[in-house]
Amino acid sequence: MKFLNRLHWFSNKRLYWAIGLLLPFALFLNLGAIPNNLHTDESRRALVAWEMIVSGNYLVPTIHGVNYFNKPPLYNWAIAISMQLFGPTNLAVRIPTIASVLLFIWIVYKESRKRIGTQNSVIAALAVLVSGRILFYDSFLGLMDIGFAALVFGSISLLYKGLVEKQNSALYLSYTLMALAYLMKGLPAIVFQGLSLIAIILISKDWKRLFSPHHIGAGLLGIGILVSYYTAYFNANDIPLEKLFGKLLSESTSRLPTQFTLEQKLNHWLLFPTELIYHFLPFTLFGLVLFQKGARKYLFTENKYAGYLILAYLVNIPVYWISIQVYPRYLFPFLPLLYIPTIGFITRNSSVSIFTNWIIVLFKGVLSLLPIVLIVACFVPAVHKYSYAIPLLVSFSLISLVFIIPIWKASFNHFALAMVALLLMVRIVFNLLILPERIAVLNDRNKSKEAVLPYLKGKQVRFLHPKMNTDEFLFDHLHNSTTMLFSVAQNAIIPMDSVITDTSAVYLVSDQFAIPNGWRKVTTFKDELFTFTLIEKTKKPSTSVLGFSPDYLAATFQTIEPLLSSV
Repeated sequence: MKFLNRLHWFSNKRLYWAIGLLLPFALFLNLGAIPNNLHTDESRRALVAWEMIVSGNYLVPTIHGVNYFNKPPLYNWAIAISMQLFGPTNLAVRIPTIASVLLFIWIVYKESRKRIGTQNSVIAALAVLVSGRILFYDSFLGLMDIGFAALVFGSISLLYKGLVEKQNSALYLSYTLMALAYLMKGLPAIVFQGLSLIAIILISKDWKRLFSPHHIGAGLLGIGILVSYYTAYFNANDIPLEKLFGKLLSESTSRLPTQFTLEQKLNHWLLFPTELIYHFLPFTLFGLVLFQKGARKYLFTENKYAGYLILAYLVNIPVYWISIQVYPRYLFPFLPLLYIPTIGFITRNSSVSIFTNWIIVLFKGVLSLLPIVLIVACFVPAVHKYSYAIPLLVSFSLISLVFIIPIWKASFNHFALAMVALLLMVRIVFNLLILPERIAVLNDRNKSKEAVLPYLKGKQVRFLHPKMNTDEFLFDHLHNSTTMLFSVAQNAIIPMDSVITDTSAVYLVSDQFAIPNGWRKVTTFKDELFTFTLIEKTKKPSTSVLGFSPDYLAATFQTIEPLLSSV
């Protein structure tokens, strides 16, 4: 017992320092070494940004030089800026993601600090950071969803400050963030803002606030930002209005239940709640405490901001509960709506409830296994190829004990901070021992494509696809990581044709289609989806006499013909 008391020198303040030291290593180690992810939109975001740089046109997103209507350009601008600073590298594509992570947790902290206390707001922000799906997947990919979540949560939270607490400046900032979120991902930003107004009415019981001059003015500001962008957009392009907004609408409605089978619907609707908890462990499990006695009083009497967040959560989450084939990253904006009320409720008294304590004991038990798991990992043959593996695992096993032993006698806040520190340590081990294996596999896959680059040097390169008259080919049937690789190597946009338009160019054609007559195969390579063939125009065969070309012989004959005539 004295030993446990001695370890309590590891105070919350020192845990903050430990988290601060671990965080850069957790977020940045091997960040740029991972090749473009093959199964996400990352390479698409990179390609759109790169084509903006090459073309100099930042208003109109394109892929293969063809207008890309699926998403507005804001996040592509962020990647383009990063590429200008760091070059067209994988690291540059992911730097905006790290910036988005930091922005997200800062907004959560800033918005909740005065409502649940400084220490609790830190824990709520860190809870977002260490949510399983963010910490071990999306935070090392160049995707827009974390940045979008930061803007959406900020706009939702500021609605309460503006309409309930009557801080008018917050309303203008809220609708500015909504407009920026729209410019990042489109219509969902407006949907979430509109649904959150329902939560405002429910918590304030006053719908008239929505018609206040400042709320109307803030809404007009948001509309004005969007109108300004689209005015510039349509001035630069002769594009039918319905084509652009029709595509944005179809993007937002593509997962409606009407387009799926009954089996797919039931499977998603039944599993959604458990998957929501699973993908964002560990802190989502604590959300169950809001079903216990006293939660209603806390949410709707003691802390109405927390109550508003829960209502905003309840009115927004059905958007994805009803929709089918929802990726976990779509749910990022709603995590703080759950975490802030949960942590505020748990810590409102000096002692936690029995139900909360059961969850804490469960996690304490799991975390206590970490030192053992790290030591056992030393005996896995696969890690022995890395000279640093054994020292890393042994040292982290010992360090983890410093965090774990005190939590059995600690408050919820101390336990939560220690858990965050331990999860960051696990992420560092993941970066150094698991990611290198994935990197090796992905690099091996890329060798086939990289071997083609010498053939392309100094040549005009185009893609050929006889059925490219539908948008789906551009975005589904050709992996954008391939296009990005070739486009950067050529420092040019790689056009795509449905028929051959340039006989001086070399074409890349999928093995789904026959090589056109008059063209020959130069080499082949494997894309993640197909085998592609590099083809070029067949040169006309030339005959020769004793090694001399017909053109040479003709020119020689014209020279000597006068001499022969005079003889």
